[in-house]
Amino acid sequence: MDTGPGFFLAPFPDETLHSLLSRYCRLTGFASVRQAFNDVEHGYSFTRNTSFPCHLKELERLLKPVTGLDANAFISRHTLLPYFQPFMSPEQLAITRRQMHSRNGQGLKMRLGLIASSLERYVRVRFCPVCLAEDDQIHGQAYWHRIHQLPGVWICPHHVQPLSIIEPAWIRDKAKRCFLPTDDELHAHSLSLEVSAVQRDTLYRLAALSWSVLDRDCDPLQPHVVQQNLLCGAQAHALVSSNGRLRLMPLAEMLAIYFKGLPSTEEFSRLLPVSAKQAPSWILKLLRKPRGAHHPLHYLLLADALGLSFDHLAVQRSGQMPTSKNITTTVTTKTDGLARTLKEMYSEGRSLRQIAAVTGVSVSTLHVYAVQLGLRVRARPSILLPVLRQQIRDQLIAGKAFSEIAKNCGVSLTSVYRVLRMEADLKNMLSGLRLEQDRESRRLRFIMERERNTTARACADYAWLYRNDRDWLKEKVHRIGRIARKRTAAVDWARLDKELSRRIRACAWSLRARPGKPLRISIARIGRELNSSILFEKKLPKLPRCSLELKASCESKDQFHRRRLEWAAKELRTRKASFGAATLLRFAAIRPPAGNAASYLMKLIKEA
Repeated sequence: MDTGPGFFLAPFPDETLHSLLSRYCRLTGFASVRQAFNDVEHGYSFTRNTSFPCHLKELERLLKPVTGLDANAFISRHTLLPYFQPFMSPEQLAITRRQMHSRNGQGLKMRLGLIASSLERYVRVRFCPVCLAEDDQIHGQAYWHRIHQLPGVWICPHHVQPLSIIEPAWIRDKAKRCFLPTDDELHAHSLSLEVSAVQRDTLYRLAALSWSVLDRDCDPLQPHVVQQNLLCGAQAHALVSSNGRLRLMPLAEMLAIYFKGLPSTEEFSRLLPVSAKQAPSWILKLLRKPRGAHHPLHYLLLADALGLSFDHLAVQRSGQMPTSKNITTTVTTKTDGLARTLKEMYSEGRSLRQIAAVTGVSVSTLHVYAVQLGLRVRARPSILLPVLRQQIRDQLIAGKAFSEIAKNCGVSLTSVYRVLRMEADLKNMLSGLRLEQDRESRRLRFIMERERNTTARACADYAWLYRNDRDWLKEKVHRIGRIARKRTAAVDWARLDKELSRRIRACAWSLRARPGKPLRISIARIGRELNSSILFEKKLPKLPRCSLELKASCESKDQFHRRRLEWAAKELRTRKASFGAATLLRFAAIRPPAGNAASYLMKLIKEA
């Protein structure tokens, strides 16, 4: 193989590189992709089933004489890099292509920010059942499609059918095997993704958007262009105020409605908003000044929520983003609607500032319209006369809140702070008064928490009182006395023990019933299957039922050898092959046993 194969297969449209190599191995009779390219230097780098295969220059040297494809063609047509490159910087793309050409993949996903996005852990092997039948009819063989392997793609964009997924626990350690989507062994471990009628339309739009990015294979987009186009989409939904700032509450409400049409599991669980009143942080990062790299799924989700296509994201706009003046002009052209809204909200007692936050029109513009409509709007004084300053001073000394003083005196909050800065003695007096009020409220809260049998250190104000009122704190703690500390277990070990013991029993039964060469049932094997290895290593004394169940379910080395020999003898009899001790041991892949297994081996040989 070092001189290259004498022939090779023609790649299919949208076929992954691993699928192409797997079809070649099936045709030539190799058991795995790595075995077919075992003599090739760095062959392990491009034979693995991964998003970014590396050392493709070595593959180009082998296959270009028979296929005419170079490393760049493999990257553009048979890897997932075209999906990521529009949202990468030119420097990142150059480094990534260089690393895929002639280096290993160490640190590649970390450098692209895929590990930090937490979406890489949800990469799954998927296929479309309708595509299998169509590929077999058109091309004569089914294969793996790139579009089905993208995160967020749950529906085939070509047939609008939910995809099937391979069990991650089963295929996790089989990245070097040459699987094809029509294999019976693979279908035995496949599950159909559950998509409701409400989610189907949103997931299809997202899949079609992902396909348009992957198929386009376009150059990196400028970050400020993408951000500008996203802001234009937000402006079309009235999510940008008159001064160009985001309206966070309407944005959160719109996103909460949009995410109801998406699943809440797998990769989407990392993207959902924490609450309906707060937009996810990654949404705000995309709409504000571009900083760092983001996963393409972030851009596509936000674009779909705003009703944008990939063409809208990639368009280069000649003008700048609309200024507050342009936005105000656009909004205020709807005079009748704005006048009606202004009258209704002002009659309800809303201030012009509150109305401006809802309508997206500046306070100054609303004031002009209010005067034209004959509404009596109280104007704030432009000069602080001595009488008004004294009135503000008296209310400050009385301890009233600043917002209440501004409302009572008919001035802005800034004017109240200005009066406070003008008189140093008033500022110092208020600081002392505020400190005294704060101390009294903290003392009262501390006493109330202690009376509820809370330890002193667990009280919310303990640290502040310790730094600023230590004498009173020591006296109060000594007077109230010590309270027995109540510890509450963070884990319900009894319930966990009961549930985990049941899963251990089911897992052991599943391992025994699994077709093919038997695996040894051990604590390590069960721990890996149930993702509970750390519990078995460190917390088994707290799980008595699990300990007993593991002892009953796990098998000794002698029992495992006996079960492996029984399977080997049965397989050889099925193939009608004669066998002796050496043949039986080699087929069972075990060393010569001792004890009961050795006796059982001699019995099987005699029966043969």
